Amino acid sequence: MSPSLPRAEKYYLLKQEIEEFLYEEAELLDQRRFREWLDRLTDDLVYVMPIRRNVKVGQQAERRIRAPARAFLGSTRTSGPFPRG
Repeated sequence: MSPSLPRAEKYYLLKQEIEEFLYEEAELLDQRRFREWLDRLTDDLVYVMPIRRNVKVGQQAERRIRAPARAFLGSTRTSGPFPRG
């Protein structure tokens, strides 16, 4: 691992602000406070909730042929739909 580069205090303050925002965002989502979470986002945000598919070994080709949906939810902040809570 390479040694850390010296950074200005401004870097650490910004890093702390970003970390706090992400933790607060996660807490809102964990508590299903979706409207409050949504209110923190910008109007030009495009949100996509990808779907994870578990496929048994050897069945990957079958899954590709069906062309499954790639997202559970996709929208913009102002147009919805978003989960309700």
